[in-house]
Amino acid sequence: MRVNKGSDHIRTQVVQIDPDQPQDLTFHQFLSTDGTTNGIIGATGDYSSTGITEFFIAPTAGETLVISRLIVGIRANPSARWERYGSIPNGISNGIIIQKTNGIVIDNITDNLPIKSNADWGSHCYDTEIRSQGAGDDFVVVRWSFHKSGQYIVLNGDRQEKLKVILNDDFTSLTSHTFKVEGYIRGTLQ
Repeated sequence: MRVNKGSDHIRTQVVQIDPDQPQDLTFHQFLSTDGTTNGIIGATGDYSSTGITEFFIAPTAGETLVISRLIVGIRANPSARWERYGSIPNGISNGIIIQKTNGIVIDNITDNLPIKSNADWGSHCYDTEIRSQGAGDDFVVVRWSFHKSGQYIVLNGDRQEKLKVILNDDFTSLTSHTFKVEGYIRGTLQ
């Protein structure tokens, strides 16, 4: 129900939702090693020794995901600094690449500039902050709002599209390291 206030009266407008018509439903999901909510979401492994590892999200057939932003959480001890990745001294050597794919690269979101440090996150998406609590772990918080830097990222399940974060470095010294996307599922029947 929506209430509109006038100068001396209140108008009420009831908005009806037709359950037989597709609705846009919000979602938030961590990227994982299998692209579902059942996969591994903690990116704290040594991916330099095992080769490239992907954390991703992929809609099912008939589903379209509209992703508005990516939230990256890095928890590190000892202290995080801008030139480090989390608290990894001198950053990481290979860097993180983010892509939209369907078997081939459709969009190289990091534009061939891998993320190798906390500062690199800020170069790509602006909203990056290092939070120190004094004692204990530091937190690097990143928010990449795709809709503010151009447009939403749209993934079509019928075209087998996915958004993936590619890792090829050692992240074992991080306490936690996650990637979460937020957006909506376009035109879903309830």
